[in-house]
Amino acid sequence: MALPVLAVFLVGLAHAVQGNIDLNLSDEGFLWNGTLRIGQGKIPIRDYKSYDPGRHYWCFAWSKLFGQGILGIRRAAAVFQALGLWAGLEVATRATENVWLLGLTGLILLWWMQPRHKLFEHTVSLITVYVAVLLIESPTLQMMVLAGACVGFAGFMGRNLGAYTFCAFACLILLITLKGGGPDLRWSYGAWALGILAGYAPMLAMWALIPGLFRRYWTDKVVIFLRIGTLNRLPVPVPWPWRTRYGRPRLGDRLSAFFLGVHFLLLPLFYVTALVWIALAPSLGDRPLLTAGAFVGVFYMHHAFTRADLAHLCQVMQPFLLCVLSIAFAQENTIATAALLGALMVAGFVTARPLVPLMNWWDNRKNFVTYDLNGEPLRIPQFRARFIDRVRVAVAQNLGPDEAIFIAPRSPTLYPILGKQTPVRSDYLLFPETEPVQGEIIADLERNHVDWALIADTMPDLRETLRFRNTHPLVWDYLQANFEPVPAPGLGKAWQFLRRKDRLGTGANAHLVCDDVSGAAS
Repeated sequence: MALPVLAVFLVGLAHAVQGNIDLNLSDEGFLWNGTLRIGQGKIPIRDYKSYDPGRHYWCFAWSKLFGQGILGIRRAAAVFQALGLWAGLEVATRATENVWLLGLTGLILLWWMQPRHKLFEHTVSLITVYVAVLLIESPTLQMMVLAGACVGFAGFMGRNLGAYTFCAFACLILLITLKGGGPDLRWSYGAWALGILAGYAPMLAMWALIPGLFRRYWTDKVVIFLRIGTLNRLPVPVPWPWRTRYGRPRLGDRLSAFFLGVHFLLLPLFYVTALVWIALAPSLGDRPLLTAGAFVGVFYMHHAFTRADLAHLCQVMQPFLLCVLSIAFAQENTIATAALLGALMVAGFVTARPLVPLMNWWDNRKNFVTYDLNGEPLRIPQFRARFIDRVRVAVAQNLGPDEAIFIAPRSPTLYPILGKQTPVRSDYLLFPETEPVQGEIIADLERNHVDWALIADTMPDLRETLRFRNTHPLVWDYLQANFEPVPAPGLGKAWQFLRRKDRLGTGANAHLVCDDVSGAAS
């Protein structure tokens, strides 16, 4: 079976089985709503906060075929996932040509591709490993250009992915040269830099042709992280096995928590050992897959440690999996190969299981219902279906078709569900913001004549500091001064359904708060 066919078959099968299971109201909605805003004539990053543009434009292009619903977005991501799985299978052929082992490799890689709105991270890492293998096998100037193009492409999909890929190839090219392979280092880096420009050309063209984009990119994607000193604004501590609390009711959950900590311990130990072996080896060509996976994986690992949870661990596992598979397939002893594969599959099944939609449905299938979401049938938990229904009823009973609503802080999925456009620049207000940024939000609410709001004042990560009233105190005060609660049965105590006190937006309080915020923002 040709590898592209195998990749498409496995991804298609996975999507057919679980593509309509569950619904994420936060991060997945950030991708979905961000993609829809392109169709509203807006530019990612400049006009609204978003991921780096590549993934949004990819989904928007495929939405012409698959539709603009949540299933259309998932199908678009699945196409990109198939490209990544194909690259992973191509890499695996360096270790085995057995079709059954390649099929098993595909299943292992596929199992870890969670969560599904982050399939772009998985695919970019797999493509990077594949290009690294090609570079090791043939370190020519042409391959240096390809490696650079891979860096630029990764950056267009995510600036952090571009940074990891940049570091991986910078070190790999240097080591190839030190070991006597490839052209002169200056020529190698020159060709590589040319490739980076080519791969990043879409972003460079957008900066040049779209007024205001570069300034906003620099402010939102670079300066803010230099100011806070970290690439993740909501870090969580590493769940080392000896620090994890195992007081969960189900054995499967306790095992998953234990293996999560084991993986966070294993990854750095493995990569350090592998890189020392690679540095001492006389030639990189002996184990190209292990070498490529280690160089890529050691930098991608940073993404998991910036917010050390299961979702971020899954996003960096692909290079590690390929490394371990290459070691397993290289064993001359069949028993040793089977033992390594068995350990890899068991650990993977137990660890990633909580994020696999099919497993979530299987464990809680009595509590799932088939729900019509804007014409697309989904299988979602009953409590989520009831919540969406109650939000729909509250909006239908109170808002006109053209009236806007402000939804905060972290349920952007509700905007496309309700058929409403986002009235402010950001639809995901989880992070603490400065007074100028809060001033922009309030100005947007005034300019767009927003008379309704749906606000949740919950505690993400159980942190009091992350309540909406604490991350956006000026916006919170503005809402409390100018809006009043409206009964909305069934939404729960965490949610407030608010209506502007003066529906024309000309009350004394509105002017007072806006004037105060405008002064702070300036």
